Amino acid sequence: MATRSPSAQFSCHVESFRRQDIPGTLRGKVSTAYISAHELVKKLDFDEWMEVNPRVPKRTRKGVLSGHVISGIWRTLDGNPSDFALKNLGLYILADAVDHDRGSEVLSFRLSNKQCHGLCNGGHTYAALRAYIERPESEADLSRETNLSEAFVRLQIFEGIDSSKVVEIAEGLNRSRQVDDASLDDLGKKFEIIRRAMDGQPGELEIGYHMGDVNTETKEPCAYYITEIVRYLMFFNCGRYDGTRHPYDLYRHQKRTMDLFREDVENEKGFMRLACNNTPKILRLWHQVCQALPDAESDGRRYRRMEVKPRGKDGKANTAGSYMTKLHFIDSEVDCAIFNGWVMPMVAAFRADVAWDVDSMTFDWKIDPNAIIPNVIGDFYRICAEAHDNGRKPDEVGRDGSIYSQMYDKVDQYLMRRELDLAREELRKLQETGKAG
Repeated sequence: MATRSPSAQFSCHVESFRRQDIPGTLRGKVSTAYISAHELVKKLDFDEWMEVNPRVPKRTRKGVLSGHVISGIWRTLDGNPSDFALKNLGLYILADAVDHDRGSEVLSFRLSNKQCHGLCNGGHTYAALRAYIERPESEADLSRETNLSEAFVRLQIFEGIDSSKVVEIAEGLNRSRQVDDASLDDLGKKFEIIRRAMDGQPGELEIGYHMGDVNTETKEPCAYYITEIVRYLMFFNCGRYDGTRHPYDLYRHQKRTMDLFREDVENEKGFMRLACNNTPKILRLWHQVCQALPDAESDGRRYRRMEVKPRGKDGKANTAGSYMTKLHFIDSEVDCAIFNGWVMPMVAAFRADVAWDVDSMTFDWKIDPNAIIPNVIGDFYRICAEAHDNGRKPDEVGRDGSIYSQMYDKVDQYLMRRELDLAREELRKLQETGKAG
């Protein structure tokens, strides 16, 4: 007589929990939630619960994870961990029972039979996250833990599923690939206005417009997905955001961002189309801000909170192989990681520097951003550093409306001071001319 496999109970802190009945089943339910990658690595050990997964990650003879999926996951964690929830489909789990405490936001679930419970899809994601902190070059590198804390993973937990359906479910999930809304929008030519604006511009080939898009020259995955580009363009959608209404609601809300884009880009004489027509200007500004950040800190530490240096086999920092972040839209790079949660309010602040006219569809900087950035980047950095020192994670900064307001005011105040200085200079010249007359 076969012995029943021992059960396992898991508990973890999650966000955005939701539970639904599954139509067409007697008692099937699916629970959806988001968990930080750091919490996942600490609390969810599925190594003994993978029998329901028909696919396992590739490993070398030495047991090291390999493959383009794994490297892509690590690349996102290193460069843009806050985008992880947008780029990854997450984990699919078959469970015996699920419970959620709304007060503490603690999710608990039980696995009791290895033949029909466990991780049925997302094995590559699970393995890559657990191995990320253990890579040799990560030794003594605290930034790896920070990156895991900023990355969120979607959990989908199925319960009440007939055991006879387990194989079909697992195989179906692993053989299919969800087509996201952005890919459908690309199919429907929603992004043609952005494509036309970027034609021949630096970074043009690094924008992916649908799932699996690659740079046609390097054949490598594109550095930026269109949803990230749209988000930065939305910052300059003055029909929705001005000096008092700030776009903090777009951070980590891909669906809302894309819904607003679809709605506004249809207007031939609207601010969204105006922003899209000027995509290169806005993307250059984004990377100009990123370029200025490493030298923004005044105490000589050179942006240490975001600096990442891979480690050699001996655990010592390898200066020659320092982490570099490519800034494709200005054809440059910086030797540190960039937190989206910090950079986004900085870029959005430059709405104050735009002179736009929807009737004539013109969009111009009042002053070249390169002349403004050196005068405000120190204040920008201090605002973020103070938030960091007070225990605020970068993604919390990116969702804080007061941060956006402070940075917008810094740009606006600089412009007013400059206008006043110019007026004073003009008055001085008039006075000197009068005296000479």
